[in-house]
Amino acid sequence: MSTRSRRSGLISPVSGYSVLSEVSIVESISSRHSQRSSTTGSLVSRTPPPVHPDFTYTDAQVELWTSESAFFVHEFQLKKFSVLAERIRKARRETPAGSRIRIRSSQNAGDVRNTLVVLYTCVAAKHRAPPFDSETLISTLKMASKYDYPDLRRYAIDQLEGSHHLSAIRRIELSISFSIPGWELTVFAELCRRPEPISAEEAEILGMRRFVDISRIREEEQSRRTIQLVNREVGSHELLGQDGTVLRERFVDTAEYTVRYPRLPRCDCRAVRSGGVQSDGSGSESQRQRRRQLRIESGQQSSSPKKETKALSVIPCRIHEVAPRIAEESRALYDQRNNLVERLGRVKQTIATTQKGRPGASVENSLMETSWIRRSA
Repeated sequence: MSTRSRRSGLISPVSGYSVLSEVSIVESISSRHSQRSSTTGSLVSRTPPPVHPDFTYTDAQVELWTSESAFFVHEFQLKKFSVLAERIRKARRETPAGSRIRIRSSQNAGDVRNTLVVLYTCVAAKHRAPPFDSETLISTLKMASKYDYPDLRRYAIDQLEGSHHLSAIRRIELSISFSIPGWELTVFAELCRRPEPISAEEAEILGMRRFVDISRIREEEQSRRTIQLVNREVGSHELLGQDGTVLRERFVDTAEYTVRYPRLPRCDCRAVRSGGVQSDGSGSESQRQRRRQLRIESGQQSSSPKKETKALSVIPCRIHEVAPRIAEESRALYDQRNNLVERLGRVKQTIATTQKGRPGASVENSLMETSWIRRSA
């Protein structure tokens, strides 16, 4: 075959491969080399973050880098986290002898710093650490959950649960984010019983499914509370049945109390003729004044030119002066009482018809029937 023929076929006289194949191989090798060089360059040329002033141990074996700070810490502390322990193991193979091992964390520097504070404080205090604030414990919970340190996670949860008064929605948010099923039933029940409405921000944290179910359970709970309030204030009344029925036959029984003493005590009422003389020696001072007034009136009438037949005038005693008024007021109170009982009965019957949810159900029972509530292990 002529030289022209070999060129037209693009066949290499040495290897037998086509020129196009050789070009492809060279390009592929060059591309992989460029990628390795680029990756290596980014690691080497990256400027180390500033060292965090709280953690600059000179005998530290590990540098924990975040995007904001570097922490010079002891290896034994970080190896308590299973994920970080594996990273340290891998990084050691690529680290020259005598140099600090470098690993990275995607957590922010604040969370790392707070977690290290808890770790080093607990070691120094021999596990009798002083109380930490809620934000420090939440940071610790984040790190322990992400990098797998079960004992530290349990410690943070126990501390947050026992000594910090986080709002229900904040505990719900933590429970959802870090899978704490032991909190869920309690905090969701607290939210369902809370009188304040759910805000837009809280609804966003809950999500649509939880928000719909919790709104329904809150409405059922408010209905139960209203019925319980009415039953507590009205249900024990002797004139009403449990269902609000008015027991009218008992009206008569209670009315007998008003006639328990059908005969009044002996009195000293007097009957006198107009103009007659009556001693003022008996009766109370008010009675004597009443008699004197009657005599004055009788005297004025007798001085008129017209002669009239003298009639008897009754001078009531104190008992008979007030008894009619008491009887009238008692009857009015009796009627008002009966009217009030009938109105309360209607209220109780009306409220009973507005009950929502299953009779006898509780907030906890309703929550356990939802599809999203998690049972604690």
